[in-house]
Amino acid sequence: MRTKRFFLSDIHLGVGRSWDWFQPGQHEVPLLAALEYVAADPATKDVVLLGDIFDTWVTPVDEVPPTVAEVVAAHPRVTAALTACARSIENVFFVAGNHDMGTTAFDLVDVTGVQVIERYHAGLLYAEHGHRFAMFNAPHKMQGGLDKLPLGYFVSRLMAGRDDYTAPGSLACYIDDALETAFTTQRLAESVIEGLMELTGHGPQTIVRMRAPRSDLTLAAVQQKYADLFTWWVQKFGYWYALRAVRAELDSLEWFADREARQQGYRVVVMGHTHSVETDADGPRRAPARIYANTGSFCSGTPTLVEVDKADGHYAVRLHAWDGHGRYVPGNPRTV
Repeated sequence: MRTKRFFLSDIHLGVGRSWDWFQPGQHEVPLLAALEYVAADPATKDVVLLGDIFDTWVTPVDEVPPTVAEVVAAHPRVTAALTACARSIENVFFVAGNHDMGTTAFDLVDVTGVQVIERYHAGLLYAEHGHRFAMFNAPHKMQGGLDKLPLGYFVSRLMAGRDDYTAPGSLACYIDDALETAFTTQRLAESVIEGLMELTGHGPQTIVRMRAPRSDLTLAAVQQKYADLFTWWVQKFGYWYALRAVRAELDSLEWFADREARQQGYRVVVMGHTHSVETDADGPRRAPARIYANTGSFCSGTPTLVEVDKADGHYAVRLHAWDGHGRYVPGNPRTV
């Protein structure tokens, strides 16, 4: 009986440029092994690609970013492995993250069998990428249409190519002072972009090249566009929620996973985005008991899969970590 669901995220496939977070020579082998591993397990029911599988963000400001279709075309072995995986099990689902925001089934037409969904539900198991809880990377709902790109998109464009920028949380060491200032002035976007301009040597009139139909714009225009970002979040969700949405950029989404579990009654919540592998189980005094798991990343740290298995009314959650020698090793399960 097929009862297992496997989750992986934050692969960040690019188009083979030096600034891509996914470098085939380093990261392709564990990725292909992961897809083969889950497809070979006779108990696998679903594989969920939990966002940031494709990267259309990490591109220097003077380059035009790739499309998802161009990224797919640049990785024929990965595409073949995904297609083979989809043929071997019941379902392979794709849930968009922020770096592949807006991806549609048409973009993945060459990846046969992968189904595009908004979020994943299976009983009391819930999964999403998690970026909607992080202020810099949530879809920018202050404006509509093409303007839904969040502030984090321009942060990624500014930081592309830096060896020490490999995850959302790595931004923390650059903007601590800016954040402290922003919380008193509520000019969060201006402070962050100003700090990153100083770091990278760019100025307000630096032009960020965009792919049509979007138009190129200056960093000064970026600052203006997101000037009221923090204020908007406070007005929409409240001050303390807004602060937690900034903290979500720097460490963990656990508070938001806990909130989803409490409000919706989920027993297991799985997210990605942070690039930090986590499993956390509430103690027996918490109601309802729940497990939060984060998939980490395939392009930073140890490639890891999250497995969720349901049997006899209980959910068992375990991590499968790449051992560096061609195998994924399952860890001890947490049960709820």
